[in-house]
Amino acid sequence: MNLRKLFSLFLALLLIAAPIASIGVTADDDAIIAFNEPAIPATVGEKIDLTSYAVEFAEGSPEKATFKNGETEITEFTPASAGVTALTAVSGDKSKNIYVVAKNKDDAEYVLYYNGFDDDNALSELQPIGGSSLTLSSVKDGKLVINALGNGGYRLLLPAWLGDFGNYRIEMSSAVAQATDTARWQSIMYRIQKNDYPYYHMCIRQNAASSNGVEFAVRTPSNQWDVQTTGSYVESQKANTFYTHSVEIKGDFIKQSINGNMCVWSSSEKAYKSGRIGIQVNYSNINVDYIKVSLQLDKPSRPKADSATLTSAEVRNINNSLGVSAELTFADALNDLKDAHNVILTVKGNDVIDKDGKAIFALDELYDKVGTSIVPIFRVNSTADADTVLAFIAKDKKNNDFSFISTNPDVVKYARQKNTRVRGILDLTEKYTSLLTSENISEFRLAVNSSLAKTALIDISCLDKETVLKIQMLNVNVWVADKSFSGIVDSVKMLTSGANGIVVNSPSKLAEAYDLFASNSLTRTPIIIGHRGNPTNAPENSISSYLIAWQNGSDVLETDIYLTADNEIVIMHDGDINRTTTGSGNIESMTVEQLKQFNLWGDNDVYKSKFPDEKIPTLRDMFEAIKDNDAKVFVEIKSGKAAICQKLADLIDEYNFSDRVCVISFNATQLANLQKIAPQITCGYLLGAPSASTTPEEAGEEVYKVINAIQPYNSSFNPSYSNQSEEFIDACTERGIAVWPWTYASGSKEAFSNAFRWGYNGLTTNDCQLTAKTVRIINASVDAIELNRGESTSIEINARTYDRTVTDVASKAEMIVIEGDNVTFENGTLTADSDAVVMFRYECRLIDGTRYSLYTSPVMISVKSAVESSKADTGEESNTISSVISDNAGSSSEPSEEKSNTVLWIIIAAIAVIAVAAVVIVFSKKKK
Repeated sequence: MNLRKLFSLFLALLLIAAPIASIGVTADDDAIIAFNEPAIPATVGEKIDLTSYAVEFAEGSPEKATFKNGETEITEFTPASAGVTALTAVSGDKSKNIYVVAKNKDDAEYVLYYNGFDDDNALSELQPIGGSSLTLSSVKDGKLVINALGNGGYRLLLPAWLGDFGNYRIEMSSAVAQATDTARWQSIMYRIQKNDYPYYHMCIRQNAASSNGVEFAVRTPSNQWDVQTTGSYVESQKANTFYTHSVEIKGDFIKQSINGNMCVWSSSEKAYKSGRIGIQVNYSNINVDYIKVSLQLDKPSRPKADSATLTSAEVRNINNSLGVSAELTFADALNDLKDAHNVILTVKGNDVIDKDGKAIFALDELYDKVGTSIVPIFRVNSTADADTVLAFIAKDKKNNDFSFISTNPDVVKYARQKNTRVRGILDLTEKYTSLLTSENISEFRLAVNSSLAKTALIDISCLDKETVLKIQMLNVNVWVADKSFSGIVDSVKMLTSGANGIVVNSPSKLAEAYDLFASNSLTRTPIIIGHRGNPTNAPENSISSYLIAWQNGSDVLETDIYLTADNEIVIMHDGDINRTTTGSGNIESMTVEQLKQFNLWGDNDVYKSKFPDEKIPTLRDMFEAIKDNDAKVFVEIKSGKAAICQKLADLIDEYNFSDRVCVISFNATQLANLQKIAPQITCGYLLGAPSASTTPEEAGEEVYKVINAIQPYNSSFNPSYSNQSEEFIDACTERGIAVWPWTYASGSKEAFSNAFRWGYNGLTTNDCQLTAKTVRIINASVDAIELNRGESTSIEINARTYDRTVTDVASKAEMIVIEGDNVTFENGTLTADSDAVVMFRYECRLIDGTRYSLYTSPVMISVKSAVESSKADTGEESNTISSVISDNAGSSSEPSEEKSNTVLWIIIAAIAVIAVAAVVIVFSKKKK
């Protein structure tokens, strides 16, 4: 082909490609109309150049388009009045509604939709769904009146075209006229899918001041609630008082407010990008003055929130959360605080004092002396000193981030009652001095809970790993101290104990031990709670479900209780028996005899063939079924009847289950009732998820809210599992706040594995079988070894899984030398030539495939000298194992003449050998 023909072909191809390439090409300065924000903001009387816009017909793919107003193609548009004009954008075979939203020059908002309910025609714009009917709605005196007192989910949708949007500001002015109780609610639904669900909503309870008074929740594809974030308003909603409820949504950012006060913020990734808008009412009568939808052009602004103290100490290599506290026992210790999250300050009068009672500084100098990145814990020995500290705290109106510690439980209780936001720690280091027994644990649990504390400080000499775990299963935080703390071995003892926190007089010494650990290390694994037993293997809340959960490694069995008509405690999740049994009706209106007529086969009778004889159990049935194993129980009080608390306490006493039961509830009143009757029982407050916190700053804001929510009820924090993060649990654990998220399932393996590694206290799951073979603890078969020099011995490294299977993994374990040298370990055999302290590491695998390392407690190795071995063989008395005994014990330390001559002859012989070797080498080279 000649050059002319080649050039002609090139031009032809260029002419063909040019129009193709021009399709969908956008200029760099084109304004992009987002797929979930199909609007052009405009001002009345100002011309719009439509050729300067590109349209996203699909997310992230803007294209040039032509615009039509009706059937007429246009390139410009000038709005004549405020309001919405629908245009059509066309590109090839694609088309999309684009809305010109015009405002007057002085208006603040671009209003998409407004309904002031001025006449009956206002109802025609609303669409009832999900079995709802307009018969429950009417327009009266310029208000939308919804009478849904007997309806748990009355829903009305706004016009369908608003579903083209996903970024908008929704504002509704409404008032509660009547509700069945203060937990009932109204809500604004948004990004509604399929004209029904899933969707997001802002739930506003009548008691909006409660910790979950305002919620951001998802109605899931399975038509269940997933509460993502909770918040509260400054007051309960007064009857017949109108409040302005607003939601601002832009991308993944959601801000929910009442009367302009932000109650909930969410910035987590959102699955649904656009969708319809609606109103929902739950067992309430409400009046709506107006509802308005406007464009949300910018990310919602988030006001600076109150925050807990932002700590700066870092615990290297240990992945699980751990709180480190510095006990300030002398003035120079002020220079050793950078590795501590908390500082314990002994207060006497107006001074912080040292261990000898000398003043270190005045209380008013606190922040100047310790800084603002460490949490103060005040050690007080009298109510007078507690009052001094409480007066100091009261000066700081916003900071609620303080704890009190004392050996006197009455003093802790006094401080907690005076200020319910402060935290309590009971110091038991003087009370117990040897390994704790089961009786000790029951005794001090009562003391901890009765003093309104949540954390016990115990000397490490009283604990081993198993004892720490027993205490933690009863929802009590364990902090450890070492009265004889001196260095790295003591540090490792405390770190490998599994404690939630460590108290030392030198945090920098403790920090030196962190480098002994691998970067994926855990010193504590979470407690596993079987949610309603093991409902993916048996009917939920059945005896079979509980027993299977125990077999599959649940440490704790979670159950839900109501009080029957004949005053027996019965187990059921729902208030009626319709969903999971062959019967129907309200559970508390029936007797046990009536309930026992029905079979418990789960949703849609899924377990009918596998468990044909399963019945609705009473709590007594459950206690009977598990009395011979060691399962702990989390009893969730579902009933609102106050009488159930006394019945529960009586049953716990009858079975002597005081050291096996914790109580949880969404109902704070019931928690308070139970604590009065049975103060030894630890309680957990069930709440929605915190807001997402991926930075220490966000975590500090969330912890501040958690403190306000749970401290008045002396409870742990038991939130929905959404939005949990490493930053959040770190901040909680540092402060002695126990966090028990619910409910993980097979579809949330990654979230579960993250929470496992991050050090949450316990994880509630429907699928405990998934962790049955996960290793939860490792122990060496001995804690001390005595050997002759160069002698070997076998050691078992026993790994125990959640299903309580124990396996010797010594052949795969690695020995870490803490102190000493000349010690080796291979395939379970240890050999030592000198004294040493070691621990053993074993790498395990989580359900998502990630790896983590567990450790034994330190093992002490004592090696005898040759003389000690000889004396031991002949029965002669020897000195201590670690001493070195020479052959001429008791004589001069100078070497003998005989030994000196021997050494001299050895040196002469060695020189002679070297000389001969040199001559041979030289001769060899010359010969070559």
